[in-house]
Amino acid sequence: MQSVIIYESMWGHTAAIARAVAGQLEQYGPVKLVSVLDATPSTLDGADLLVVGGPTHVHGMSRPSTRASTAETEAIPGAATGPGVREWLDTIPHVKGRWATAFDTRIDKPRWLVGAASGGIGRALRKHGYRMVVPAESFVVTDSEGPLKAGEIQRAAAWADVVGRRVAEKLEARALAH
Repeated sequence: MQSVIIYESMWGHTAAIARAVAGQLEQYGPVKLVSVLDATPSTLDGADLLVVGGPTHVHGMSRPSTRASTAETEAIPGAATGPGVREWLDTIPHVKGRWATAFDTRIDKPRWLVGAASGGIGRALRKHGYRMVVPAESFVVTDSEGPLKAGEIQRAAAWADVVGRRVAEKLEARALAH
């Protein structure tokens, strides 16, 4: 199973979750971990699983205007001015029969109050033909610039293990059917 993880990160927290997911998925096969700043549609070539993550800004995925508001505090150079997950998702080709899931980071408040970027990411993935292998997940930061809440890295690894196991099972079932 080949996995690709695309992530957007302003302060490094979403990147840390993406690294934890990648580390866990490596037990199922090769993993490409790519910042959205470096991703192209061809980054997805050969992928059985696509995992996309980003920070929650104003109840959803970041926009150029919400990223611009982070320019003075961003920890990752270029994150505020570069493309975000929202724009990148608009560039990917339509696929059939590939698996995906989504995650986000958001502040430690109820989802109904702060939103979750993963919902929009999941909708965009489905629009492009991906099938969600597990529901999207949110990982929590203590405030808008972090840090991650204690235990979130471990929770991300456990979530990734469920993702990897489910995709591996589905790929095995597909191979047996042929």
